[in-house]
Amino acid sequence: MEKLSLEREKLKQEGELKATELKNKSTEDSDETKMLKRYGDALAQVISSQPEEPTDLPAYFRGVEAQFAYLSVPVKYQARLIFKCLTPRARALCSRLDSTKRDSYKEVKDAVMKEYGLTAKTFLTRFNNLRKGTHDTFYFVCFQARRFTATVFRG
Repeated sequence: MEKLSLEREKLKQEGELKATELKNKSTEDSDETKMLKRYGDALAQVISSQPEEPTDLPAYFRGVEAQFAYLSVPVKYQARLIFKCLTPRARALCSRLDSTKRDSYKEVKDAVMKEYGLTAKTFLTRFNNLRKGTHDTFYFVCFQARRFTATVFRG
């Protein structure tokens, strides 16, 4: 009899423990959802969508990273938050990535940069082929040259 009452007490405690764990898990899930929404709303105010011009991507990603640092966005949310700002082409690329790579902002950024052919070698080729057009000013050509070299040296 005593053994039976001890087993009942043990089962009751295990049930209460499992109920508490489930409640905590659902609270954690909703907290993560709330955090994503909070950071997403904040970033929507300061980050524009990805530019169409591929040579603007390095500057765009530097701006995004600066906003992540300013808003103290946790690393685990960064890839998910940037996804909605990407172009359809970049989103399609990200959807083909492995799930572990898709959750890493650095992996997503590297994949997008590689997809658009934005490597140091590409920028060097563009720099070497840079010519002044008939309607371009010297200031504009110098600005482009400076942008290409800055991108190469910043990595």
